Amino acid sequence: MIEILGEAGCRLSAIQNHLSLMHRASLDSGLVDFCRTNGIDFYSYMVLEQGALTGRFDEAHPMPSGSGRGAFYNSRRGEIAPLMAAIRTVAQKHGAAPSQIASRWAIEKGTIPILGVTKVLQVEEAAGLAALKLDAEDMAQLDHAAADMKLKTFREWESPED
Repeated sequence: MIEILGEAGCRLSAIQNHLSLMHRASLDSGLVDFCRTNGIDFYSYMVLEQGALTGRFDEAHPMPSGSGRGAFYNSRRGEIAPLMAAIRTVAQKHGAAPSQIASRWAIEKGTIPILGVTKVLQVEEAAGLAALKLDAEDMAQLDHAAADMKLKTFREWESPED
């Protein structure tokens, strides 16, 4: 694709793809590295998996029933729990919110997360990402917990080949 665009006098400057601690296909396939090597910005969406990685939802506080995200994630809370435990451990170490850890992880992987915000707290948490840094131990802990997860987070608008 880069060659075809180049022949037409165009340059691929950015892509957007699903990437989170629960959905690492773009890392595993080498796409993020390819983008970095070729000066292409990688915009990661669903970094917080529609709220599943914010730490705001659990057994006592499920996602809204009747919603697509509730239908998908509520029944998978047990599979998500070990990853959330790792996120919470790193968050506690840094005095950060779990959502900030999941978002910062995406930044540390070399991507630009697209964060949807609807509340002042979410804006404040997003702004706090600039000062938050994860060290190699934090990243290893998160990567290990994510790699142990067997949950597939392909959604209805995606195909497993993406």
